[in-house]
Amino acid sequence: MPLSLPIQIEKKNFFPESGRNPTDSPDYDLSAATQQKYDGRPAAVQQQYYDPTAVVLQLYYDPPGAAQQKGYGPSAAVQQKHDPLAVTQQKYYDPSARVQQYYNPLAAVEQKYYDFSPVVKQQHDPLAGLQKKAHDRAAVVQQKFYDPSAVIQEKIIDNY
Repeated sequence: MPLSLPIQIEKKNFFPESGRNPTDSPDYDLSAATQQKYDGRPAAVQQQYYDPTAVVLQLYYDPPGAAQQKGYGPSAAVQQKHDPLAVTQQKYYDPSARVQQYYNPLAAVEQKYYDFSPVVKQQHDPLAGLQKKAHDRAAVVQQKFYDPSAVIQEKIIDNY
């Protein structure tokens, strides 16, 4: 007769200050396989709040990936929030799909309002291989700060 021991699974509280679990708050807790949490706890291919670093990236206020959504209005498999416009995607204040832009879609690769970056990169503090910061972009597929216009771009403030 096999031994059976009682198994207790502890429900861990990741937000002790608020008394709630990550899965208890739909607005602040992306819970799909490739999602992030409001406090930056990484899931399968995920990143941190305001600091995405992998190929399939999302941010708390900036979900660009094909399988991503956020708590404030994601609607389709490749859609975003507040203003999803293109077949691939756009993002309110931060479009970053391969050929998408918002507010100034001019380049063949991409730009982002206030934060232009390479094909799979993100905003506020991108750190992956093709990343730059909003005030210091130098890669081949760069744009201009406040004025993205071509495939090989520069910034108004700091041309490379």
